[in-house]
Amino acid sequence: MSIPNKPIQLSYRQRKILEKWTRGRKIDSDLRERASIILMSADGLANKIQAERLGPDVDVQRIRRWRNRWVARTDDLDVADAHNGPRKELAAKMRGVLSDSPRSGAPPKFSAEEVAQIIAVGCLSPEECGVPVSHWTRSDLRREVLKRNIVDSISSRQVGRFLKRSRLASREEPLLAQPQGARATRG
Repeated sequence: MSIPNKPIQLSYRQRKILEKWTRGRKIDSDLRERASIILMSADGLANKIQAERLGPDVDVQRIRRWRNRWVARTDDLDVADAHNGPRKELAAKMRGVLSDSPRSGAPPKFSAEEVAQIIAVGCLSPEECGVPVSHWTRSDLRREVLKRNIVDSISSRQVGRFLKRSRLASREEPLLAQPQGARATRG
């Protein structure tokens, strides 16, 4: 036996905003899908029927999640709607309800300042730093970063990731030494 769905009632303004989002070409596809779920839920469609209408990528659990999130925030939305304030404010609150929640995860290990300093060292020529090579290798650059006490520890691979992300490797002359036979790619 399935658990009955919590009913959703929309105000006129809420329905108009959601309908606009389902038709909008410049609207994010996730927001468009979630707006459709709320509209179909307000029209009384069962989760299983909604899943069939929305396509094979949408399962009943996803519909249940967004329906429950909307119901949990109904009071906030009704207060915002009752103030009869600007439509933009109500739309922003509705968008907040239908947005992804922040995801958990480990905090970054390196600060933006540390990353910038690592990249700055990578921009120097090895000769300027007293390293007797023509191009940085990840391990040489790692040693230099540690010698300068920019960070307590870092892997050669992480140094390479920072440089790759900063797109410095797309310069005419590669920042890091290339393995024999490898070509420098230009971006």
